[in-house]
Amino acid sequence: MKRIFIAALAILYLASTVNASTVLFKNYRDEKRKSYRSFNKLYLDGAKGGLIAYNLLLKERHLKSNFCLPTNLALTVEQAEDIMFRQAAKMSDPDDKPIEVILLFALEEVYSCN
Repeated sequence: MKRIFIAALAILYLASTVNASTVLFKNYRDEKRKSYRSFNKLYLDGAKGGLIAYNLLLKERHLKSNFCLPTNLALTVEQAEDIMFRQAAKMSDPDDKPIEVILLFALEEVYSCN
C-alpha cells in the first residue's frame, strides 16, 4: 500500500512538472530527456488513438476521411512512432510542430484513401 502511495505521488509530481498541453517533435526525440520517454510514448499512443477515433467519426458521418487504415491492422505505438519519424525526416522544420500534427500527415500519406 505504501508503494502504491509513493508511486502515485511520483506520477503526480511528474504530471505537475510536465507541460502536457502538447509535445513538440524536438522534445519527443530529445535524447537528453530520456526520463520523459515513457510519458512521450503514452502521449503518442493517446494522440494516435484520438486521430483514429476522429477518423472513424468522419466515416460514421459520411464525411471524407483523412486516412484509411486497413481493417485488419492494429496500429501499435511503435509503428506510429516509426511512421512519424519517417514523416518528420521529409519535413523542412518539424522540430516546433506538435507530434500529433506530424503523425496526422504521416497517416494521411502512408494510409492514403486513394
